[in-house]
Amino acid sequence: MKVLHIIPNGYVNGTSAHVLSLTRQQVKIVENCKVLIYGENGRFGKMMQDQGAEVKSLNCSSGHDFTICGKLYREIKKNNPDIVHFHSLPLLGAITMRLCNCTTIFTIHGRNSRKSSKITSVFYGSSINGVIAVSNVLRQSCQRANLFPKSMWTVIYNGIDTVRFSPDSEFSYGSDSDKRFDLIMVTRFSKDKHVIDAVRIIHILRKKYNIDARLLLVGAGSQESLLKEEMEKLNIKDYVTFAGEIVDPSSVLKKSHGFLMLSEYETFGIGALEAAACGTPIFSYPVQGGINEWLKDGNGGVFSEDRTPDSLAERIAEVSSHCEHWQSLRISARGLAVKFTEEKMAKETMSFYEEIIKNKIE
Repeated sequence: MKVLHIIPNGYVNGTSAHVLSLTRQQVKIVENCKVLIYGENGRFGKMMQDQGAEVKSLNCSSGHDFTICGKLYREIKKNNPDIVHFHSLPLLGAITMRLCNCTTIFTIHGRNSRKSSKITSVFYGSSINGVIAVSNVLRQSCQRANLFPKSMWTVIYNGIDTVRFSPDSEFSYGSDSDKRFDLIMVTRFSKDKHVIDAVRIIHILRKKYNIDARLLLVGAGSQESLLKEEMEKLNIKDYVTFAGEIVDPSSVLKKSHGFLMLSEYETFGIGALEAAACGTPIFSYPVQGGINEWLKDGNGGVFSEDRTPDSLAERIAEVSSHCEHWQSLRISARGLAVKFTEEKMAKETMSFYEEIIKNKIE
């Protein structure tokens, strides 16, 4: 089988991480696995290439770039794939797909605006044979909106490398020589991620609970200047570190006592899953979305009663004051994560390919 994956860019994000895991497994079992980037390439594109996938960038400015039609058409005709697997739908790519008689899959990784999703669904129409949602709640939301009504749907959860993302057996908490409590947040610094609350949580833990709490922020985004202003205001800049974007965060996750999840919505929560695989408990606000399909309060992490820094800081302080509680969360977090391997994700994806091809022939 020849598979052509199409992604918007090779930057550090959840979609690229998903495709990296999927192609890492597919290069072992398919005749040819190629990744087509219709925007700019990036570090993930290079990583996909290093693990055996052929990677090419079309260098289009966006999915609305008129040149995408001809470029995409030529690549599909040249490669003659059995499966064209989109991970983002460039709007004008719909013209190409209506001209090509391809078996086409689309994985929905997150929520777009209802209006843009509807337009894309109408443009592509029946040229999308199968749709994969990464959580049940995402599938239900899309189907209520009547997106891709003629397509076959399934849910395939994200998978991760549970060997690379695994606990450090020598890492612990509560010994006399180490009273620090290191928290980490890996996210895009945008308003909906509430990353400024992470700084406030550190301040509360230090001032109210007398905990030597530290924070490592991994990522980048529009809220960075506001973050630094809040750190200055609370006088905690010595306890917060900016690491920038890290392609492989496994090494820093393994050295953290807790992972902060403060988003309003998480389609699946692949960053939290990677943390859990490293045995890092999740400290979370109540979050809407598919993350609730695998993460529960008291099993792999704890949730605050409401979405306030004070509420979550209280739950974190409870855990940090009882080493046995932290250790039990560490064990249960790892137990949750090992159910979501990239091998399982790839196997289910290949089965769906075969089902769609069979259905199309019939």
